[in-house]
Amino acid sequence: MSNAKRYNPQLEKISGKVRGIGLYLLPLPLALMTIAALWQGDFSGVLMGALEFSLFTLAAIVARHGFRLEQEYTRRRIARAPRPPWKSLAATTLGIATGITAWFSGGYGIGSSALFGIGAFISFHLLYGLDPRRDKSGNVSLGVTTKEVVEMLDKAEVKLAALEQAAARIHEPDYVRSLRRIVANTRTIVEGIEKDPADLARSRKFLNTHLAGILRVTNSYLRVQDGEPGDELKQGFGTLLNDFERTVQDHQAELLENDRFDLDVQIKVLETQLNKEGIY
Repeated sequence: MSNAKRYNPQLEKISGKVRGIGLYLLPLPLALMTIAALWQGDFSGVLMGALEFSLFTLAAIVARHGFRLEQEYTRRRIARAPRPPWKSLAATTLGIATGITAWFSGGYGIGSSALFGIGAFISFHLLYGLDPRRDKSGNVSLGVTTKEVVEMLDKAEVKLAALEQAAARIHEPDYVRSLRRIVANTRTIVEGIEKDPADLARSRKFLNTHLAGILRVTNSYLRVQDGEPGDELKQGFGTLLNDFERTVQDHQAELLENDRFDLDVQIKVLETQLNKEGIY
């Protein structure tokens, strides 16, 4: 029986949110020491405690950012490796924070403190791993670069996230459902581009112009919806949403038809080759 684990997107999402939370707990004793130093009037102790606490907190913030980028990199079929290597930056910051704390607050010598810092750096990488180094090119075809695909997908995701946020602020339930369907169907198109980057050329206008247009109109509607926009404007926005839903569906059908055509061409080419070789 295979030991492979089934991929669970919801579990991965939750795991990504809590990963590295423990790093924020590391400097809590320093916070208590700093408060005690302030109570005792030890201002040099307060300054050093604040510096050490800030370095540990900075390491946690940078690490969490690196974890989010790594999770996105893992999720996508086509992605650029995170630059700069945020996890390594976090490990370096953690090592420096540990060394400084051991030297000034722990009373260790500079050599021992340096070893503590190196140990923290290595421990971080053993626990959380190294940063991804290679770009994921997937099935990028001729005429399309990995950079172009990634940039287009990133821009599309920003627009879709903005549409989701806008949908959460719309008052009319029908419009909310329509926007959510638009987002879901457009994400299907984006996922299709990841699987077959050849679809990028066919989807460029849709993602750059049409998707940007519906986002712009939706944001404009949000600005006036609290000021009694009137029935005519409401109906006009609803009609626009319905029209755009059909546009998304038509584009999905167009991509599917192109895929079928490409498959038909490949089958005919293979049949011709097999006939020449006397196999078919």
